Amino acid sequence: MYRLILIAMLVSQGAQAALGDHEQQITNNDAVKLKSASHNVVKTALYSVHTMSTPVATIREYVDNSGNVFAVSWQGIKRPDLSVLLGSFYEEYNNIDSRRSRMITRQPVSVQTSKIMVRKGGHMRNITGVAIISDQLPSGVKEEDLK
Repeated sequence: MYRLILIAMLVSQGAQAALGDHEQQITNNDAVKLKSASHNVVKTALYSVHTMSTPVATIREYVDNSGNVFAVSWQGIKRPDLSVLLGSFYEEYNNIDSRRSRMITRQPVSVQTSKIMVRKGGHMRNITGVAIISDQLPSGVKEEDLK
């Protein structure tokens, strides 16, 4: 019995769409992992947007025409679990973010790694952020488009 629970936990931990992953993993697993109450998809000429509403935030995952997640954004009362959203990029992001000086300020924070850019900010009960794979932003798409 315990083995089955452990196996189920390990499988669900590894199967999540995150920055850089393929679109299929969003529909199969992200909604469950992030406790999404709803999930819808809007397609544009340059990319698709998967929007999920969770108890703490609205999360948007931006997918290019080849099916890869090139950006994620969030807005809500609390920041979602960035280890889920950033996936394989989280460790590099966290290493840089943990070293930056912590100032008490209301200014947005920008963290740039060799591969991704993360901006986060907001105020109480309105936390926002975006993470973008720098070299995978489709031609014609600007950071301001990803909200």
